[in-house]
Amino acid sequence: MSSRLLAPLVSGLLAIAGAAASGGDVKVLPPAKREFQSPSGSHVLEVSGTAGWKSPYAQVELFSLSGGTRRSLWSKELPHRFGPGSAMVSDTGRVLLTDEWLKTPSPYAILLFAETGIEVARYSMLDISKVSGVPSSKLVTTARFGSWMSASPRAAVSRNAVILEAGKVRLELDLDSGRITRTGI
Repeated sequence: MSSRLLAPLVSGLLAIAGAAASGGDVKVLPPAKREFQSPSGSHVLEVSGTAGWKSPYAQVELFSLSGGTRRSLWSKELPHRFGPGSAMVSDTGRVLLTDEWLKTPSPYAILLFAETGIEVARYSMLDISKVSGVPSSKLVTTARFGSWMSASPRAAVSRNAVILEAGKVRLELDLDSGRITRTGI
């Protein structure tokens, strides 16, 4: 290859490397260990990655806490890249994971586990779009949390549910059945 052709190629590669080095394409990785506690403190979910995130997949473990004793209920590897964006744990030990750490439309927009670690429900961002009646593109532009939530999730303890908002449309996730429904605007 002649030097006249090589120079623009090298210059282009240096520009790409420079953009990455300046933070243009750099992704901030989560801490190697994160914990999420249930409202009463009866359960703790621990999300952990390998040192330096050598693998992009995290381990998750649910513990029950009683009388100062921490007992493991279940653990597994998650399909989320670098773990979930966020998590909620109910006082009964139900675990709700939302999004992936990297804020991109995901097949794991919502993942709900029973207190035994069995998957109860899984919804992709496309599923959220269908249930909410909001186009995926609008979910992204109205997102304030993760890649699709326009408000922070909140527990509806009296109904054993979590209230979610997608594209400014209210959704309710039943923690027992895993069913998600549109409940209002």
